[in-house]
Amino acid sequence: MSTIELVIGRQATAALTVADAISSFQEVLTTLGGDVEAGAAGFRGHAATGLAEALGAWFEVAVQLGPALEK
Repeated sequence: MSTIELVIGRQATAALTVADAISSFQEVLTTLGGDVEAGAAGFRGHAATGLAEALGAWFEVAVQLGPALEK
């Protein structure tokens, strides 16, 4: 039984660690978006299109991470 309790305790600790970090993580994503937007101004033509598509796809997934981690 002590082994099972130890594993459950580690899971609870991990869950609390993730829950505590979610707001910081979301802040990083928000800041990152602004930073990337500012840096992307130098891209032109196909490079700009490719960057926009890649970043759009990445941010679509990234915004789902916070809510998924909260579960």
